[in-house]
Amino acid sequence: MDLDVDTLLFTQALISFLSAGIFAVAWWAYRETNAAFYWCIASLIMGVAITLVATQSMLPDTVGMLRTALFIIAAALIWGGVRRFGHRPARLPVMLAGLFVWLLASLVLDQVSPRQLNAYVSWAAVSVYLYAAAWEVWRDNNERLFARWPLIALLGLRATLFAIFFVDALLGAPFSGKPELGTVFSLVNFEHYVFVIGTTVFLLVMIKERHELQHKEIAKRDSLSGLHNRGAFLDMADSMLDGHRKADFPLAILVFDIDKFKTINDTCGHAGGDRVIETFGTVARASVRPGDLVGRIGGEEFGVVLTNASEEIGFAFAERIRNGFSDACSRLDGMPIKTTVSVGVAVSYQDDSSLGELLRTADDALYRAKSNGRNRTIVATSANPSDTPPTTANRVSSRIACPRIT
Repeated sequence: MDLDVDTLLFTQALISFLSAGIFAVAWWAYRETNAAFYWCIASLIMGVAITLVATQSMLPDTVGMLRTALFIIAAALIWGGVRRFGHRPARLPVMLAGLFVWLLASLVLDQVSPRQLNAYVSWAAVSVYLYAAAWEVWRDNNERLFARWPLIALLGLRATLFAIFFVDALLGAPFSGKPELGTVFSLVNFEHYVFVIGTTVFLLVMIKERHELQHKEIAKRDSLSGLHNRGAFLDMADSMLDGHRKADFPLAILVFDIDKFKTINDTCGHAGGDRVIETFGTVARASVRPGDLVGRIGGEEFGVVLTNASEEIGFAFAERIRNGFSDACSRLDGMPIKTTVSVGVAVSYQDDSSLGELLRTADDALYRAKSNGRNRTIVATSANPSDTPPTTANRVSSRIACPRIT
């Protein structure tokens, strides 16, 4: 049975319209991202453009210009969709750049026939937009979305295919406006099914994967402080401790306890106590480095794990959080809430201390900070294997409480 190009084109248009409908449903179901909306419009426009290709013999020549514009817009929307999926803006000037280049080429290259010009510009623009879209998907590879890799492959495949069409056209290959069988351009008749079905499936899987990851992350978070909850903190701290044992760097654990928290609840109400917890979470997150860990491990008790941190570094971070928290609470919601926090610090060098043992050591130091008047940091004594002992100033600062700040 002979294949008919128009039949292939109409089925391609149908597949594109079905894809648009699926993306519309996905956008309605997952409102946290409007990437599906961009791809819905792109598939819809692509379906219209392919229909115009199939019916070009029944339409005036000027429709060819509209068809070219639609193909360029569809590719630009695909790029914009993956930008939005990556939480980056889909910049309108960039999305309109392909159309601008096409219009400019139409004015400058008047010696080229409109049909050839439309092919040159549209294929080049589609190729550039899709390569850019593949790059946008790849650059977020720190997010564990396994469907991104086949999606990158499909975007890259179509971009490469249209780049080949562009080069083939420049070399003088005849072009009738349709992907006639027996030409290089005819490859798109079959690639389109793979591209549309594949990108629809894998983008939906990516959206679903992210949705599930977000729910898992929410389950690991304390809703009040915004920090990791106790279970997540202990799991992640244990993993960090395993990494510390394999590498040559110390690891510090800081345990914080808000001073006289019951008094705060009694005098300011539970709403005031909640604001104090929220404030500590905000200050702690802003005070640590990207690779460090912060969590709420009890009612008013918090933990911090610092990688590559000696006693001196652990003490410095504890003081930064302690002073920052005190300053933030000096005027909370227009009310002076004079609250402070005590800190115990334990440091592990290359030893076999378990997470539980380090937390108990930090807790003992915290207890001494409480006993010595609160609002201070005490660093537990640890065996530092370094050949160079700490200076006298550092030894003192790490083993006695810092003076009370008034």
